[in-house]
Amino acid sequence: RIDHTPEHINPKKFALTMGIKAAQHDHLLFTDADCLPSSNSWIREMAGKYQEKEGAEFVLGFSQYEKEPGFLNTFIRFETLLVGVQYLSFALWGKPYMGIGRNLSYKKEAFFRIKGFLKHKHITGGDDDLFVNEAAKGKKTTIAILESTQTTSIPKKTWADWYHQKLRHLSVGKFYKTSDKILLGLFHSSHIGFYVMLLLSCLAQVPYYWILGAFGLRFLSLLLVFQLIKDKIDKNFEVYLVPLMDILYIFYYIFVGIVARTTKHISWTR
Repeated sequence: RIDHTPEHINPKKFALTMGIKAAQHDHLLFTDADCLPSSNSWIREMAGKYQEKEGAEFVLGFSQYEKEPGFLNTFIRFETLLVGVQYLSFALWGKPYMGIGRNLSYKKEAFFRIKGFLKHKHITGGDDDLFVNEAAKGKKTTIAILESTQTTSIPKKTWADWYHQKLRHLSVGKFYKTSDKILLGLFHSSHIGFYVMLLLSCLAQVPYYWILGAFGLRFLSLLLVFQLIKDKIDKNFEVYLVPLMDILYIFYYIFVGIVARTTKHISWTR
């Protein structure tokens, strides 16, 4: 129990640090209070990932949100799936840049080697992604995507609550390593750039069959990729909605991204 937190450190990070110091063993496994493991073998299988890769210090897991009726829930699950594919794929590529506190494991030794959350101790959030961004190395990071290694979270019920949550998550992105910000910037720029070029092509009166061809090729590719992803990560996601979500995601990312990067102080709760 933490009865008092110093003013110079974020309360959650202080509590986590105290918990890590008190841990008796080297392998640490984290989730959030509103999450449940997807199977009763979650702990065993996440811990087993350390034996699968020699020298592993980080295990990045995936956490989906409960499926509920409504457009907000669909978009939340799409955004979660897209972000999950990004950080898990980058880790497979040898460039881990973030993890999620809802399903994350790392070694106690790795935590204290870089002095824990010292570099971002005052920042609200970042106890998962900023720590992974700073400490995780490609050769020492592995991923867990099987359904038995996942956790399930309770999604936000209103647009306002979800907006504040994403604002907090995206606000720490400006503290990532420069190389990671460049790679993520290229990814999002290509996404936005496709639709900009499509619009410019229409204004320039490019033959419609070229425009329709480009449009169709992108969405066929998206449907194929997300179908493969669905089979491996989230079997409940409605793949046929991906084209619509793909377009709406641009407006979400531009708006929330700009606000997150220009807001100086973001509280944990609204």
